[in-house]
Amino acid sequence: MTHRTKLIGALALSTLCVVASLTAYRFRPAPKPSPPPPPADTRDGRWRQDLRYLAEELPRMHGNLFFTLKREDFEAAVRDLDAAVPQLSDDEIAVRVARIVAMADDAHARVLLGAKRLPVTLYWFSDGIFVVAADPSHRSALRRKLVRIGETGIEKATRQAAELVPSEGSEGWVRLIVVSLLVHPDVLHGLGILPSADAARLELQDPTGAVETLELPALTEGEPLEWAPALADPVPEYRKQRDRCYWFDYWADSRTLYFEYNSCAEMPGKPFAEFCNELFAVADEKQPERLVVDLRANGGGNSEVLTPFLTGLRSRPFLDRKDRLYVLIGRQTFSSACGHALEFKLSGKATVVGEPTGGNPYSPFRESMQLPLPNSKLSVGLTWKFVGRGGDGTAVQPDLRVDSSSEDYFSGRDPPLEAALGRGSR
Repeated sequence: MTHRTKLIGALALSTLCVVASLTAYRFRPAPKPSPPPPPADTRDGRWRQDLRYLAEELPRMHGNLFFTLKREDFEAAVRDLDAAVPQLSDDEIAVRVARIVAMADDAHARVLLGAKRLPVTLYWFSDGIFVVAADPSHRSALRRKLVRIGETGIEKATRQAAELVPSEGSEGWVRLIVVSLLVHPDVLHGLGILPSADAARLELQDPTGAVETLELPALTEGEPLEWAPALADPVPEYRKQRDRCYWFDYWADSRTLYFEYNSCAEMPGKPFAEFCNELFAVADEKQPERLVVDLRANGGGNSEVLTPFLTGLRSRPFLDRKDRLYVLIGRQTFSSACGHALEFKLSGKATVVGEPTGGNPYSPFRESMQLPLPNSKLSVGLTWKFVGRGGDGTAVQPDLRVDSSSEDYFSGRDPPLEAALGRGSR
């Protein structure tokens, strides 16, 4: 046998091994967590039990935890934290557990943190992080730019929080999750940004540049909270019905059929196939100049739900064309919704508008589930299927990039939607 023949044979065997490995990952059944051990008698012992459980269960249940993460780095991080447990607070340990899980860079594999929260909601606009909602007693925080938390400047705080966010390269996903972490004082305490989790001091900047210091109490999980929004009526159309999985409307003034798809799930009392029949009945009657599909608030779910819509759309060439079909995407477009965004883009029959998606459609990880740690009850996300990388990239990129500033938001404007409405055929 020649050297070349041996080489070809070795390459063929290697390829078969890779294919067999990927096939095993694709068709493995959903794993089940092992029974937890009886709780240890001490606080440190219980945390160490949780770390051992994580170190054993996460590699076993995850589809391919060590796709990019080195096993020795994972095991070393667990050992280091195990040794440090007596010197750390519960909040610090929880944050370091989250940092370990994030090392795998699987965007679904994230520890859910935050048993306490501050009475404000933040959003990261093109011009910074602003308060977009607050409880009525802290209404003065609304529309203000966050510049400091405690003694830590916002740039450093966001960098520290970003270490807890597996993003698969998506900057939009980092921005979305980071601001959700910054309103949890126990997370801020665990990061070393706050001296305790009981309260937080924020420095907020008004439009004139003046800075106000605001002391905020920590609210416990489940404590009732009323929100004073930063927006007065009228609320922009796309923000009115985010609690519904899907809805549509026909806007006669712009001859636009607007379809907001907020969750890849069937809605009780309104099967999606029935919904699509109603939507396309209006489309056939009105013959709109454009169809806008809004995926900006869709975090995923069952990708099969959208099939009746796609079937109906493909049978209507007057809508299924690039100058009539507009798809809105953004940082909240994730998982199955991100796959739909890529499908629309690759079809060549849609104009995709907005920010890059938060989800990475080329991710090799599929099928998410939660793994609760026995004692702390921290919920560790993971994906249990590995399908191999689907291509190069970190997000679905829009054909027309349109970002939103704080001024856009607070004035009730919607630049991506406005761009779609301004580009339709006439």
